[in-house]
Amino acid sequence: MADERLAQRISELLVEPYCVDRAWDYGAAGVTYPCWTVLEHIQSNTGIAYCTEGFGPADPWGLVFLTGPNISIGMDSGWFLSSKEP
Repeated sequence: MADERLAQRISELLVEPYCVDRAWDYGAAGVTYPCWTVLEHIQSNTGIAYCTEGFGPADPWGLVFLTGPNISIGMDSGWFLSSKEP
């Protein structure tokens, strides 16, 4: 990563990966997929997760809520092919 300050901040937010079964909003009711949370920003209740299901085959890295009523996989606009900057 070219910006050393950004790289440092990201390393501070990394967590030991843990699995969260997140609801898949685009299929049958009750369907969930395992998503691995790898980064947490507690102050904004957001994080980065890795999931090979849902949008995962094409875009396995997602921006997710950590807690609350919106901890589903979310919309496709929050999922990306890579966790690296463009």
